[in-house]
Amino acid sequence: VPHVERTPLVRELTFLVISDALRATQLWKESGNDLGVSVNVPYKLIDDPHFIEGLADLLGGAKASPGTLTLEIVPAGPGAGSELDEQGLARLKELGVRLSLDDGGRAASFAALRVPPLDELKIDGGFVHALGRNDTDAALVRGLIDIGHSLGLSVVAEGVETRDAWNILGAWGCD
Repeated sequence: VPHVERTPLVRELTFLVISDALRATQLWKESGNDLGVSVNVPYKLIDDPHFIEGLADLLGGAKASPGTLTLEIVPAGPGAGSELDEQGLARLKELGVRLSLDDGGRAASFAALRVPPLDELKIDGGFVHALGRNDTDAALVRGLIDIGHSLGLSVVAEGVETRDAWNILGAWGCD
C-alpha cells in the first residue's frame, strides 16, 4: 500500500475499498446490524477534486447511508496535518460522511486538529499498547482524550488489546 500511495492508483484503490465497505454496511443492515465502517484515506486525496467527485458518485449509487462511512484521514510527512485542505474537507462533509483524524498523537496529527470540520480523533495504537505499564503514554493518551473532547470530537483508541487498556480508556471517557 505505501508504494501505491505514491502513484495515481491510490485513488482507484481507495474507491474499491470504499465501494466494498459501503456494500458491507448495507448487508449488515439487512441482517439487523446497523454498523458503520471506517476507511483510511491518504491526506493528499482530500484536495483531489477527482476523488471528491468519485466519492459523490459512489455514495449516490450506494444503498448505504453516507453517515455510515467514516473517512480516516492519515496525515503524513512534514507539515502534512497543517496542509489539509479545508475546502476539500467541507465538500466531504457536505456528502454526509464522517471525518476522523487518524494517528492521533503523532506530530502531523496535532497540526491537523486545527483544520475543521472533523468528527473524530483516533489515538494511535503506539500510545495505547503501553496503557497500564507506562506512565508517560498514559498521560499522553489521557491528554489526547481531553483535547479531542474539548474540540467537540468523539475519541477512539486503536490497538486496545488488553482488558486493562479497555478499562482505563473507559474510565477516562474514551468513546
